[in-house]
Amino acid sequence: MRKSEFDKLKSREEWRDKFAVWASWNSNGEYLEYTVPKGQKLYGWEGPAASQQRGEFYLKGGGIQIVLDPKDLISSGLSKRKLTGWGYGTDTIIGDFSIVGVPALETRLGDYTLAPRSENKSK
Repeated sequence: MRKSEFDKLKSREEWRDKFAVWASWNSNGEYLEYTVPKGQKLYGWEGPAASQQRGEFYLKGGGIQIVLDPKDLISSGLSKRKLTGWGYGTDTIIGDFSIVGVPALETRLGDYTLAPRSENKSK
């Protein structure tokens, strides 16, 4: 999502409902920012998040999201992980989500650790 969308969010519950994100999909309470490096292009899709339903539970969706191909990201554009301030998944009853014993997080794209990539991509 764009920074302007993120800045409007007041709680994890609002984020889950507006962007239709189940706790089982993401409960780590962190995010990162990506800035397209000068002179580079980044192609993606932008549009409203679809609603999600599981039995009697429903997430509204409708928040404007951006979908990118992680292979197109250049490491120099990635920020370090930042805390949302919303905590670590305590809005779910699916197991214990306390951060004690949580492994160190790494930024990964696909099945490989993000490594510096040449700014000029040849095909």
